[in-house]
Amino acid sequence: MKLTSLIAVSTALVFSGCFGKKCPEPEVITKIEYIKPVIPTLQPKPNAEKYTVKLMKIDNNDLYVIDKHSASIMSSNWESYKIWAETNFNILKSLKKD
Repeated sequence: MKLTSLIAVSTALVFSGCFGKKCPEPEVITKIEYIKPVIPTLQPKPNAEKYTVKLMKIDNNDLYVIDKHSASIMSSNWESYKIWAETNFNILKSLKKD
């Protein structure tokens, strides 16, 4: 009987000693790393060449008239603008994928 009471008392002391202490919290180390995104530069808008367009009135209708030289300038302006717009659109689209 003394042995069982001794075991019971010692067991109670052991458990009270373990459970009475607060377990140490694990140390958490947080590292903050800032990542700057690589943003490519957009292409500058192309400079358009000047061309002439004339307004003519025929039978009470307004008509715009352009000669061949001005038409070729207008065409090259639109082509360079189209290439510029597509290039910048593809750059922005590639940013969205990442």
